[in-house]
Amino acid sequence: MTLLENFSDFTLWHDPACACLYASWQGVHAPSRTQAQYTLIREHVRDTVSHKLLNDGLLDEDGWAQAAGWVANQGFQSLAEAGVQAVAWVLPRHPAAFYDTARVLAQLRQPLVDTFTDAQAAYDWLHHWPQRAATFAQSKGQLSAAAFLLLPPAEQVALATAQGRAMAPRSEAECYIKPYELASGLRVEVLYHVHSGVFYQVRVQYPPQAPALLKAWQE
Repeated sequence: MTLLENFSDFTLWHDPACACLYASWQGVHAPSRTQAQYTLIREHVRDTVSHKLLNDGLLDEDGWAQAAGWVANQGFQSLAEAGVQAVAWVLPRHPAAFYDTARVLAQLRQPLVDTFTDAQAAYDWLHHWPQRAATFAQSKGQLSAAAFLLLPPAEQVALATAQGRAMAPRSEAECYIKPYELASGLRVEVLYHVHSGVFYQVRVQYPPQAPALLKAWQE
């Protein structure tokens, strides 16, 4: 691969064998810097005639709170217009960055985007695209991990019980816990009050390779 851009918080590589650009993000980014870096990606998409982008945000930490709308509505639209047809997005481990990435993904209309938890799986998918269909985000009747996190708690519970793999229940203090594992790798724990049986909370954990608790929603 050829190194195109190299900054402390952002690097960009070109893989001519895959007609792919590999963008890697880490640390904290100001909104203006995020926009500038996506502009660089667009320019290199045109220069290299690339049709695929591996967007590796595993080490991203800033949350993109101020840039999410621009990235979804202008940034990726411009990438699609420049020629990008498919994006493999490696999701961040950082909770705030993960949530704001989910906000971006929920707004995207083009290009095609699938989500992953490690760069190798993302690269393998891109290398075989379009022969290989989207792994999860595009599957009929299923949501990506990012999209699931944006659902209201009641819808999360309904989806987890309908599509998740039920795991061994357990008790914790005043709660009875029913855990499920979704196809995306997310672990969803539905908590009920022990005595009343009333729904209390949904807890969502990242896939096992990054088990930190991401977010808890309460009624």
